[in-house]
Amino acid sequence: MKTCIILHNMIIKDEGESCVDFTYTSERNQPMAISWKSDDNFESFLSRHVGIRNKDAHHTLRNDLVEHLWQLHGKM
Repeated sequence: MKTCIILHNMIIKDEGESCVDFTYTSERNQPMAISWKSDDNFESFLSRHVGIRNKDAHHTLRNDLVEHLWQLHGKM
């Protein structure tokens, strides 16, 4: 984050204030509908995320990979 801020400030300093003339407009001025019910895509995302963050699965896969590499190295 600090790097992004520093780079942003360097660009502003180098190019001047002309590059920060932003216009934030929306083509539609209608409020966005927010849905609080979960759908299959979100549930699928959550289950994949939990699987990725599972430390036991990580350690098991890591140890299996190390064992596999040792077996390959031993056969060479």
